Amino acid sequence: METTPTSLYHLSDSGVRDKLRGMDNRFVSDKEVYDLYNHIRENYDIKPGIILDAIETVLTKTDLGPYFYRSLETEEIAFLIAGSRYQEAMLNSRFAATQGEGINVTGRFGNKRLFFISETRELVNETLESIKGLMRDNPMESFRMSSYVVCLEGNPEANRRLYIVEGETPGVRRAGLMSHAVHHMEEKLGGQVDKTEVVSFLGTATEGFIYALLHNQRIRTLENYFRSWKRVVRRLKKGKAVHICIDQNVIADEPVPERRIQLWIPYENFRNNLTSIESIFDKKGIPFTRQYFETFVVGNRRMIAFSTYIADSFITPELDGFLRSELSTRSMLMKGDPIPTGQIGDFLESLKLANSEGKLAYLGRMQTHRHKEYLIPLVFLLSGGNERVRKVAFDTIRNYLMAPDGEMKSDYYWATLYHIFAAATVPVEIPGAGKRALFGDEIARLIRFRGIYYESFFDDHSGKSCLFIRMNGEGIGKGGIRCHETHVSFSGEGALSTNMLFKSLGLGIPYFATGKGGILGSIGEGEVRERILTAYSRFLFKKAGVGPLSDVPAGDVGVGPSEIGVLFEGITDEVHRDLSAIQGGSLERRSDSGRRLSRHFGIDVADDALMASLVSDRERIKDYTSAAITGKPGGRGLALRTGATARGLYEVLAVLKGFHRYSDPDLWLDPMRVDEALDMEPEFYNVADANIRMLSFAIQGFGKVGAAFAGIVHAKGAAIHMVSDAGGTLVNLRGIPEMEALVAGAASGKRLSEMVCKGMGRFVEGDPTRPLSAVVDVVVPAALEEVVTLDAEMRAGAVHASRVEADYILQGANGPLTPEAETYLEDRGRISIPDILANAGGVLGSYLEWVDGLVKMFGYGKIRQYGLVHPVVQGLVTHHYGEGHGDALNAVDEVIYNRAFRFIMRGTAMGSVKLASARGISLRTAWMAEGIAASAREGRLDDSFGDRVEYLRSHFATSG
Repeated sequence: METTPTSLYHLSDSGVRDKLRGMDNRFVSDKEVYDLYNHIRENYDIKPGIILDAIETVLTKTDLGPYFYRSLETEEIAFLIAGSRYQEAMLNSRFAATQGEGINVTGRFGNKRLFFISETRELVNETLESIKGLMRDNPMESFRMSSYVVCLEGNPEANRRLYIVEGETPGVRRAGLMSHAVHHMEEKLGGQVDKTEVVSFLGTATEGFIYALLHNQRIRTLENYFRSWKRVVRRLKKGKAVHICIDQNVIADEPVPERRIQLWIPYENFRNNLTSIESIFDKKGIPFTRQYFETFVVGNRRMIAFSTYIADSFITPELDGFLRSELSTRSMLMKGDPIPTGQIGDFLESLKLANSEGKLAYLGRMQTHRHKEYLIPLVFLLSGGNERVRKVAFDTIRNYLMAPDGEMKSDYYWATLYHIFAAATVPVEIPGAGKRALFGDEIARLIRFRGIYYESFFDDHSGKSCLFIRMNGEGIGKGGIRCHETHVSFSGEGALSTNMLFKSLGLGIPYFATGKGGILGSIGEGEVRERILTAYSRFLFKKAGVGPLSDVPAGDVGVGPSEIGVLFEGITDEVHRDLSAIQGGSLERRSDSGRRLSRHFGIDVADDALMASLVSDRERIKDYTSAAITGKPGGRGLALRTGATARGLYEVLAVLKGFHRYSDPDLWLDPMRVDEALDMEPEFYNVADANIRMLSFAIQGFGKVGAAFAGIVHAKGAAIHMVSDAGGTLVNLRGIPEMEALVAGAASGKRLSEMVCKGMGRFVEGDPTRPLSAVVDVVVPAALEEVVTLDAEMRAGAVHASRVEADYILQGANGPLTPEAETYLEDRGRISIPDILANAGGVLGSYLEWVDGLVKMFGYGKIRQYGLVHPVVQGLVTHHYGEGHGDALNAVDEVIYNRAFRFIMRGTAMGSVKLASARGISLRTAWMAEGIAASAREGRLDDSFGDRVEYLRSHFATSG
């Protein structure tokens, strides 16, 4: 038992002092006993006599053993005593019948959760479900558990269990801990160990486990974990994920000789099936004395080592065989969670190295063992050179989509591909072929990637580890960068990047292709944040091929203008470094670095004068790197980029509310009708604004999108009844006043709880999902994906679709509704405005900022010549500057970009509403079908588009 620092020796009653003095045992000193008594006296309303009885029971009449006392501190034992005494009193009172049976005391101390319960099956199962919930709701934490059976002398029916669960961020180590632990293991195990293996072993463990090892003087415990770990490493390399060990030697230095049964199992399988695993012991009536589980990360895969200690007298040869068989069978057949992101990275690496026969063998595995995470590797194989591999991969994808299991149907990437295949059945105009649905190879061209890039990063200074991901497609990749501890994965980025393509296609943006990426992990603050972001910029430049003519990222969840600024500077540094190396002669102009500067950034490395000028002036390099990333702070960004997603949401809603009067998309999209469109715009807004003013709103996610949209509709006179962020929901059913102040505060990074003032409304702390079920006209989910589902078991942060009451669901976030939830709501007459349409304003703002950067560097004429200018922008430039004067421009008035944003967003949304109405299809399918038609016009369904992209990259730098 660890004690808290105290000076509470105020035991004036000699009788109390004498009684306490006799309660110490070989694990607890008399000072610790006094501290425990004083702590309970000062913090709980319990009579001295009852405290003495309780302490006496715990210390002298209860079989606890040394592990119990080592695991708890004074205030924790005091809490358990006080809580159980209170519940015992309640059980013995006249209210017992309504209070239920058994002791159930729970508490939290820092990162430690305590569960002290009566040993009944109901309470044990309830507690195990709570532990599973902790693990499920905190997916980035690694957990460890200690559990003990507390036996009361003379009353076995009153036995209790204590569960101690601790969570911690994996990969974090206190300075000097590793070297201390390595030395400790070498000292204890002597010449039996290889130091490299010891370092690897400790590197996979949690910090809490390492501390426990340092304080555990029993060599056998150390040997058991180390040897089991080595076996598990070997088994994982052979594809075997489950390992069972039952000690042959009795652990004899315990009061009761014990055997240890240890099961190593993947983290997700264990977490989902903890109750089922423990029931193996309970149903056979096998009492254990203590249990532990520890988390290890072995080769990017989290594993649980679950140890159960049982009195040796119970382990017969028959029971030994039964337990091995039962644990093995149950563990192998248990349904697990999604395959971890790191494991998918390893699988992709294996596919890259495999020949055609090897790839076909992997395809066979993906057909036999179906996992939704395999969709990314399957799509990756569509880009290979072997036609048979491509065909089998495409057929397997189609099979996944047409015959999904329950898990697949709730997956964001599965839903994205499913919607594309559905939209591909809508006949569209194919140049030279009339109207028809798409062929399989044409669908494959749309969904495949040019590259999937990933890299593990570890910061030596802070101990933080992250996974970098970026993926892009044929053309100029466009999509945001997310930074999140859980919401970054290959599957998630695959869905988002593919949706980015269809946002761009629906908007008619030339050349833009799939693009998305992120940082899985926390980037921290200060210098740590700078180092991680700088490392990510190097990853983008060296590995993922960032550049204005190749891949153009932007910000997304967790990445705002400040972070983009760091990435921009990092990319500029990388370009400057390579330019200097070429200029200095240490790199050839035709090296990979020289080709990258030419093909991705448009820099003519053969021009000596240009090279000398750039090397000597880093600021001039920014003229080239500015268009490589959008959403930048300061003068190199475009003002309309800020809040573009929110303004796009408003334009789409305006189209819906004004469609009965204005339903001609060509008015806004035809370059020859610019004058007519400008004349009509005020009238369009008058009609739309008048209708929007009559609506009520609830916004989930009061961040840069949700808050900006709230500011827009509030300014129009609409009532906003609820807004929420991660901390809770602000509710005012008459309409939240002072919205301008809240919007400004959110823009500066403040949380709602910091800004709520008297008269604004009621703040419901800890309930961020309340707006989703508000009784309003329009609900705007603007936070994370999959917050509205049809899942039978609701996870934290989500609501069931049946609770959504709004008539319109305006999807500000990416994928906030699962596909089943979206269909469910549409079947009930709700209008769901899909993310790929509703929040497409973000990519449109990015496109216009990208064009602006290219124009300032290369001139409008060259950008137009290579087909990079949207027809609406071209029409507005001609209108603004006059016929034939645009090509000489090196800057375009931002008024043109603002008008282009409104016209493109409005016209394309109107086209999709019109098609959905005419064909009786959903808005999502209509938007995608319009995008497919645009891709056909641009030549993306055959080799002509690839030829144009190659010509652009090969000639842009050297052409006039």
